[in-house]
Amino acid sequence: MGIQYAGEYNLDVCTLITSKGISINLLHTIVQIDIFEEIFKTGITGSIVVADTNGIIQEGQVLGQDYLRLKVSTPSLENDNAKSSIDYVDDTFIIYRIGTKFDVSKNAEVFELSFMTPEALMNTRTRISRSFTNTNSEIVEQILLSPNIIDSRKKLFIEPSIGIRKYIVPNKRPYDFINQLCNDSISQTNGSPHYVFFENTKGIHFQTLQSLYKEPVIGEFHDGDVGSLQNEGSTKVRDIEQEYKRALLYEPNPTNDMLFNIMSGLMGSTNIEYNLFHKKYTLTTYGYFDNFKDYDRINGKNRNLDNPIYNDGSIDDFGHNVGDFKNARIFLHPINVNDDNLGDANYYNSTTSTYSYSPNRKAKTVSQRQSKVFELNSTISATLKVNGHTNLAAGQCINMSRPSSKGGLDEEFSGKFMITKLRHTFSQSTRKHEVSMMIAKDSSIGAENGPIKQPRGSKKPVQYYKDY
Repeated sequence: MGIQYAGEYNLDVCTLITSKGISINLLHTIVQIDIFEEIFKTGITGSIVVADTNGIIQEGQVLGQDYLRLKVSTPSLENDNAKSSIDYVDDTFIIYRIGTKFDVSKNAEVFELSFMTPEALMNTRTRISRSFTNTNSEIVEQILLSPNIIDSRKKLFIEPSIGIRKYIVPNKRPYDFINQLCNDSISQTNGSPHYVFFENTKGIHFQTLQSLYKEPVIGEFHDGDVGSLQNEGSTKVRDIEQEYKRALLYEPNPTNDMLFNIMSGLMGSTNIEYNLFHKKYTLTTYGYFDNFKDYDRINGKNRNLDNPIYNDGSIDDFGHNVGDFKNARIFLHPINVNDDNLGDANYYNSTTSTYSYSPNRKAKTVSQRQSKVFELNSTISATLKVNGHTNLAAGQCINMSRPSSKGGLDEEFSGKFMITKLRHTFSQSTRKHEVSMMIAKDSSIGAENGPIKQPRGSKKPVQYYKDY
């Protein structure tokens, strides 16, 4: 038998393994489960609310160092044999906090347990003090798989990067170092510096945004009418497929804070690369309009659909546009480059008797990546709530359709979006799964150029005053 209604889910496994070693089946005591993902955060977190009449916390010695086996699945529209699921049965979540707790009657209480993925918790327990020599992507893989560091057993999505690098890591947390590598990595596949490091329910990702953009769109949604009824014999049933596509909530977020975008470096910035060995520096500039199409944006090969959100018309008497002020944000980073082969002069390779390691490439990465992060967080974004499906995850792309008040589509808030944040909510009282998402895109339909020069009065004469 197929799915009965949009948002239906099966809670297949929910077992609490306490610090005392007791396994407690929570299937019949759960009130609600929430799971959180985000492409700019390095672990999955969540909470589970339990209605307890058996003294689980006291009898089971739940101390906030417990484990949670969880499996939730969405039945297929066709048959129950084709399910998608969020499966943490073998690789369990870790309970790290006992949260809100209150009595509802003499022998019953409701309590909340917060959980996270073990890799994220291991990161807080571990520090690295050692050297690495490899490409950045292979170093990330080594850190994640090493039994002495993160020791992950999950599926890894790692995009190869260029350049053999040598690092000495001084007592850093593993994920802090990986995020440092994100700022200094260039893809071997597409030349992009837009690496992100995050975990979702599908695995752990060290990928560029461009590779995520190329993945198949996971869903089609619209901010339209309630799904229609279909005739089926003598009865009428809901069109469940349409109910999955209809947004329960769709709210555009406040966007385009020009002051914030200038200060963050989104509109323009300058990199000062200082060569410590030769005592000289090199300037590299970034401009929003100048560099807008350096790398693929959310629509990929359909570049005609990707346009700046701002107007590039002149704003002053010198013909400047809003992206021409490159000194609004300045980045400074040191580099040591050997003149013979342009290798990293910090580390000598005794095997080859050369400076063969690649130097840092922050001049090519920092401004671009900084701009992209703020572009996804502070330009065109919206909050979307839909009937839940366990296939949805942060880092995926969706298509969204929103009607315009004037008829047709609202082109600004329609089209292809990336899921940047996501929350799964499984409510046992309603037996309903809902997903709340933050979705964003890094381009617009395009602003029309026009006379946007600042209106100003004529210059006033300077008046001088004598001190009598």
